[in-house]
Amino acid sequence: MSRLVLTHNQMAYVAIVATMIFGSAFVGVSGIMDTTIRYEDAGGDVLDDADVKQTIIDSDGDGLSDQIEKTQYGTDPAVWDTDRDGLSDGWEILNGLDPLDPGDAGLDENGSQDTVDSDCTDEDISFYSEESDETRTIILEGEDFTYNITYLTYTLPNGIEKTIEEPEPWVPKNGIYELEDGKFIITDNSIVYCEGSAQPDDGGSPENGPGGDPDKDGLTNAEEAVLMTNPNLRDSDADGLGDKWEADHMIELEVFGTGTFVTLFNPLDGNWGCDLITDDRASEVDELFSETGPLHEFSEEFGRDFNDRYSCDAILDVDLDGSDGLINFLEEKFGTNPLQSDSDNDLLSDKEETSYGTMSWTRWCGKSSEPKDRVAPFTHVSENSFDWFLEDLDGDGNLNGPSDWDTDGDGMPDGFEHCFSSALDHPSDSESLDLLDPADGSDAYYDWDGDELSNFEEYQSALLFGGENFTSPWSVDTDNDDMPDGWEKENGLHPAWPGDRNLDPDLDGWDQDQDGAVTYPDLIYTTTVTEIGVELGQQVQKNEEVARGLYTLPGGVPGTAKIYSPVDGYVYQILVTTGDPNDVDKPASVIESRQDVWMVIVEEHERFTNIDEYNAKDID
Repeated sequence: MSRLVLTHNQMAYVAIVATMIFGSAFVGVSGIMDTTIRYEDAGGDVLDDADVKQTIIDSDGDGLSDQIEKTQYGTDPAVWDTDRDGLSDGWEILNGLDPLDPGDAGLDENGSQDTVDSDCTDEDISFYSEESDETRTIILEGEDFTYNITYLTYTLPNGIEKTIEEPEPWVPKNGIYELEDGKFIITDNSIVYCEGSAQPDDGGSPENGPGGDPDKDGLTNAEEAVLMTNPNLRDSDADGLGDKWEADHMIELEVFGTGTFVTLFNPLDGNWGCDLITDDRASEVDELFSETGPLHEFSEEFGRDFNDRYSCDAILDVDLDGSDGLINFLEEKFGTNPLQSDSDNDLLSDKEETSYGTMSWTRWCGKSSEPKDRVAPFTHVSENSFDWFLEDLDGDGNLNGPSDWDTDGDGMPDGFEHCFSSALDHPSDSESLDLLDPADGSDAYYDWDGDELSNFEEYQSALLFGGENFTSPWSVDTDNDDMPDGWEKENGLHPAWPGDRNLDPDLDGWDQDQDGAVTYPDLIYTTTVTEIGVELGQQVQKNEEVARGLYTLPGGVPGTAKIYSPVDGYVYQILVTTGDPNDVDKPASVIESRQDVWMVIVEEHERFTNIDEYNAKDID
């Protein structure tokens, strides 16, 4: 079976023609426009319906007939987009915009607006651009920037071909390309050439243009046109979720191993009663919306429709990394990602951040832990109301809690602060008042443990080493390796990992007993180094092969020299090289004596480790 697929224009055309046939009303910039045809009694002169034939012509394919463009809307029946704002006349009328007002299309850097002359055509237009060998240098952000000049060649409807230099650099702006003698207006559907210079606009509403957003849903009119959503409705499919939020998270999900899929968060489909809703889930939501349920206040907005169905988009909990316990419509209200359990990556799940009262925690500070009861992070400020999570405490544009990595704006993520918010977790003082608070921006610069790191700096280790690798504001030595956090951080060590205590990253130990020199004691003939099998800092065992060389016996017969480590230890120096075959000035090392040292191995007790460095820091 074949399927008929309509373009945006065709769909708009069908909708408008259907409206005309059934006598409905369009809502445009002039109010309600009645398109019903009425006939007065003409004493039998009106032909029977069977004798009436009407041909609807839409010359520009914008979904409006030529007749209605001329008589109703004053738009140009020969131009798909009369006001040249990139939005078709039919789509603008269908969605309550003004097809004669370009809104913000063509705004220049000073906010001035131009509209094109009426002498425009979309017939026989062609152009192409070609980069030349000519160069030009301009100053861009204070630096010299050199580029190749590009020339634009275009052919006008009268057959005249012109070539001009493109501006530097030639970049389209809102689909309008300014020329010396006119301009091109380019959309997905057409290329229009307008002769003459532009004239200042007499005014109009910026909300009518491609960058307008009359419904304040975060989508511009141009984006709404692509999505086919209504620019005057924040929620085109009436499922209670904003168009932009849905479009940003649209995803296909399989229906429980059936091989069939549902497109979730399609802003044009509320997925009412879709197969992803199980009977158990519907019962859970019934309980949540009941008079005693925690979500009763939302029961009218997101409850069952007149066919007794729930919207899949609104009432599921589909986080791909495991359910966070937060129903989808709350994720939309909070501005969080319904596909991630921790939308802001602050070490707290969305549900944990919006909970109230004491909870049982099995993950703490970003790591698995024994179950323990602790208060939810924003209990003391939310007052068991969702309203607090719809505010913006630090004014950064992100709502409090699950959509803001750092709710109080002090540079420390909510999860880190919550980790050190209860005196019950303090290592030495169960009544301590030195507590972090994810809703208090004044606690960043204390140094409670005296390790020369502020609370803010204690967190910064995680920026270097990732995730939960921050240090404790309650412990001078978080990893218990006998080196204070501040000293480790200052010297580029990992203050939350004890494994670096006995390392010697700068290889400043030495061969104290002089038994670590790697030589070739069996040398008879001059030997050229051909292989080095170890790297600096690598641990080796006694008698382990570490290098090879090549020598030549009498008669031209080649021989291989194998070189071994004399002790257990670490490679601290490599004094030979295999050379660079592509550079004659960098030949391989040639060994001519049994005393020539190839490399030096330092034993474990001879290393000068990080803890040695720390203990020696005060020695003159």
